[in-house]
Amino acid sequence: MSGGNTICVVTALLELGMAPMQGPKTTALLDTPAGLVTARAACKNGRCIGVSLEMVPAFVERLDFEVGRTRADIAFGGVYYALIDVNQIGLDIAPENARQLAESGVKHQGCYQSAGSASTV
Repeated sequence: MSGGNTICVVTALLELGMAPMQGPKTTALLDTPAGLVTARAACKNGRCIGVSLEMVPAFVERLDFEVGRTRADIAFGGVYYALIDVNQIGLDIAPENARQLAESGVKHQGCYQSAGSASTV
């Protein structure tokens, strides 16, 4: 769930008149794939000057879930994440390792999905 993108959508809807501005404070309820998100926009002179969000609840679904030789904590924050300590894959977080880190992430995502850690990881 991207808070930044949600703020942009609310701003565009209000400033383009696709959703009505209701005075200096406008509340919008957004139905997202992650669940309902409440947006509160501060408006002035037909412009959106700020947006705050009440996101879906975040939670830990499973700790120390082991698949193969790695362990991950499975968490939800709008989408599911498998959080893996980088020391388990033998790489440092550094620009020169970016491709290997990304490839490892994709590989581990598939492993954890196949193992049924969550509906999506």
